Amino acid sequence: MEARASVTQSTESVGGCLVVGSTASQRAFRLSVGRRETPRAMAVTCACFVSITVTNAMFGPQMAAVSVLLNSIVGIILLGSALVIRRADLPAAAPPWIAAGCAVVMVVAGQIQVWLKPDAASFVYIMLIMVAYGPLTLGWLPSIIAAVPMFAGCVIVSRQWPPVDATDWVIASLAALAIGMTLLWIRLRSINELGDLSDLVKELATKDQLTGLLNRRGIEDRIPELAATALRHKESVFALFVDVDGLKAANDDHGHLFGDEVITVVAEAVRAVARSADLVGRWGGDEFIVLGLGLAPSPDTFTQRVLEEIHRSGIDPAEWPGGVSIGAASVSQHQIDVNDLINQADHDMYTRRRARRGN
Repeated sequence: MEARASVTQSTESVGGCLVVGSTASQRAFRLSVGRRETPRAMAVTCACFVSITVTNAMFGPQMAAVSVLLNSIVGIILLGSALVIRRADLPAAAPPWIAAGCAVVMVVAGQIQVWLKPDAASFVYIMLIMVAYGPLTLGWLPSIIAAVPMFAGCVIVSRQWPPVDATDWVIASLAALAIGMTLLWIRLRSINELGDLSDLVKELATKDQLTGLLNRRGIEDRIPELAATALRHKESVFALFVDVDGLKAANDDHGHLFGDEVITVVAEAVRAVARSADLVGRWGGDEFIVLGLGLAPSPDTFTQRVLEEIHRSGIDPAEWPGGVSIGAASVSQHQIDVNDLINQADHDMYTRRRARRGN
């Protein structure tokens, strides 16, 4: 059982799988959610901001020119930020900071207007922004840093009212920030749970449940990354095709549970012999694949080392003698067709098996 767990852990680190519940995985998922949602949220906020401004201008008291100018600037900043976040070359960590910055801009613009013309309704709008910006930011540090100038501005602006009213506004500002942070905490928990579930589904879809290795889909998903790495480092790519000998006889004579044990033992042996940077997976029922960069290991040497690991596993040789057939193939980084490479390794495996049986 410990050996099987070791295989699973190695496969995840080599294949690039994210460990379910890991901080890095959750953070990456949150950033991806923020990159998708933040531009839409900013566009909607811009539309609401403009609508409120137009409504107040048409049906409310006459707006000062400064208020119209500030609201126009805020609308342009929101729309421009939404377009910037959509850029593919923007760093993944940037959207939360941009969202927090836009929230500060909106609040400060409202505070300036309240300072010039004290109005309770405008202060209420400021409170609403302070409640809503945290869950849209999706980041603790940007949200906390943005809260400092927001609260400081509210304390300064509240001095426009009598002392009792000023205290009420300061308390309301703290309450708005507290509610916003609570909503942020709730939303982050929900997103983290969704990210964990997404990782689990991905793991189940790309991982062989019997051996803990990558399954065929898992290997195919990682082939483009392997090819790109080979081109970047100007390395060739090799494939080893491993086939279990005598599995049908083991199944027929001792049952499928013993056959599963044989497959698991071979998987652990191949993983133990392969390099830590190689991709190792179960290609089919009794077939395994090793993909890596550089020159292909000698099939004969690799076979011998796998057999040594199998013998050390303690499986009864009287029930299964522990045979495997291994073929190899390699290709330069300029001619990478991994599927063709695997077929070549498969053909080489059958050639070596026929030659061995003929001898």
